Amino acid sequence: MDDGSVEVFDSEESLELILVYSLLSKIKVKIAMNKRKKMATSFAKLLKSISNGSMYLTEGEYLIFTPGSLSGGSLIFKCEEEISIYIIPLLVLCAFVSEPLKIRFKGITNGNMCVDMIRIAHFGVMRRFGIDGCELVVKKRGFEPEGQGEVMLSMSGARKISVVDFADDEKIVKVRGLVLSSRLSSTPTREMTEVIKRLLGDISRVKVFSNVSNRLDSGPSPGFQCNVFAESKNGIYYSTVNGWNEENVDVKSLDRVRKPEEAAEMACHELLRSVKAGGVFDRKLVYLGLSLMCLSPRSVSRIKICKVDHEIAKVFELLKRFFKFEYEIKKHEGGYIVYGSGNGYTNVMRQLK
Repeated sequence: MDDGSVEVFDSEESLELILVYSLLSKIKVKIAMNKRKKMATSFAKLLKSISNGSMYLTEGEYLIFTPGSLSGGSLIFKCEEEISIYIIPLLVLCAFVSEPLKIRFKGITNGNMCVDMIRIAHFGVMRRFGIDGCELVVKKRGFEPEGQGEVMLSMSGARKISVVDFADDEKIVKVRGLVLSSRLSSTPTREMTEVIKRLLGDISRVKVFSNVSNRLDSGPSPGFQCNVFAESKNGIYYSTVNGWNEENVDVKSLDRVRKPEEAAEMACHELLRSVKAGGVFDRKLVYLGLSLMCLSPRSVSRIKICKVDHEIAKVFELLKRFFKFEYEIKKHEGGYIVYGSGNGYTNVMRQLK
C-alpha cells in the first residue's frame, strides 16, 4: 500500500458507497468497520476482484482500501449479507466497466430487500440516464435466513451518462405488484394480490405478477414477500415488505411474523407515502440519481427529490468529498429541486478500447 493521502471515515455508515466512490475517484480510504467487519472485508474483496491493482487490509477496527482501475471479468461470489446490499452500490459503476462484467452472487435474494426490485426500479433510474447495459436474472430464489439463492448480474458499460431534467412531478401511469413465495402453497400470493388490487386499484389499472418457487428452484427457507411499484413519465417509486412463515421464526421473534394480507397492506401504504413525499424518485433511489447526475457530462441536470433526510445528506457529502460535486438545492412545490453540475467522469481504460 502506498503512503499517499487518505480519506478517513470514523463510521461504517454508507460503507459500500464509500468504497465504490473510492474506486471511481482513485482516492484511498480508511473506514471504521465497527460491527460490520465481515461485510466491509467482503465488499472490498468483491471490488478487488473486478478491478486491476486494488488492494485492501484491516488495521485494528479500520479497513484501508487502495483503489486500482475498474475492469470487468467473470466471477462467483458468496455474500455475507443480502445480495441486494452488494448489488445496489455496484450499480454506480455500471457505466464505467472497461469490459463486460458478470457476477454470480450466492446468498439471500429475499429478506428486507428484494433483488427483483433492483431490475425493476433501480434499472429504471439508470435507463432514464441513458444506461441500459445491465441485466439481472434470479437463477434460484433464496429467502432468509438460510438463503442459498443465486443471482446473475451482468454489466456491459455505457458510452456516456445522459444529462437529465426531471424537475416536475408527473401523473402516475403504471402501478404493478410482484408477490413472491417459496416452499409454500399459492395461498399467500393470492391473498397479497387481492389486497394490492383493492388498495391501489383506484390509482391506475393494477397488474400483479406472482412467482411461486418450490424445492427445486429455491433455497431451504420458506417465506413470502410483497413488492409494489409505481411509475410516472419520469418517476419511479417502490416498496418491499417481507413476511415470515410461523414455522420458520424463532419463538422470541414472533412479533416479526406477518400474515400475507398484512404484508400487502404495509407495502401499499408505504408506496403511497413515497409518492406523496414528492420527488421523481423514491427516496431509496435518490442515491443513484444523485451519483449519476454527478458523474454525467459537464452540464447542469435537474432532479426533484423529497425532503433531504440524513441518508440523502450523507450522499451529498460523499459526492462533494470524492468528486467535488457542485450543486444547489431549491425548495419547489412540495419538494426540492437539485441543480447539479456533472464532472464529466469517463473511464480512461474504456476510452482506450
